[in-house]
Amino acid sequence: MNLNLLMKFLSHNWSSILTIISFFLSTWLTVLKIYSSFTNLKIQDFKIFKINDMDIYLAITITNQSSQNISICNAKLNHCNFYRAQHHFLGGSPQEVSDPLQYILTSNFPINLNSHETADLLLEFVSTNPIDLSNQSLQLITSKRKAKRNNLNLSAAEVNFNDFLKFISSNHK
Repeated sequence: MNLNLLMKFLSHNWSSILTIISFFLSTWLTVLKIYSSFTNLKIQDFKIFKINDMDIYLAITITNQSSQNISICNAKLNHCNFYRAQHHFLGGSPQEVSDPLQYILTSNFPINLNSHETADLLLEFVSTNPIDLSNQSLQLITSKRKAKRNNLNLSAAEVNFNDFLKFISSNHK
């Protein structure tokens, strides 16, 4: 009996039910499309090499998780200045450095990331005051808005020179 009532209801109201389902499906897809176009950068991995108390190198892997292309034009680590000019790692020229891994260049800005593309960055931050690695906030400033990651414990990601060279030589292109 219940099955007959259900069949009768569906046969008389199938177009209304289909309209309601279509409305909710199109609304959901529209919201999903809008949400996926927002700037969404994911910092997947990072390593720190501290030159001295006021100069650090940060190697990070980021992924553009939005459906739009993003251009990263600047970076900020609390109050540390980002050294934007592309240069050789540790400032050495190929004639001055004995290890060929040290010929690696820092990242050249702006960096353009296509939709769902991953990039490895090598950044140098310089400060006039000693840099505290325990509680930092990394901002990647894009063409659309700032992508921020708070409460980074960079001291946990600090590695020695040889491990940092292995990391950037295997990840940084």
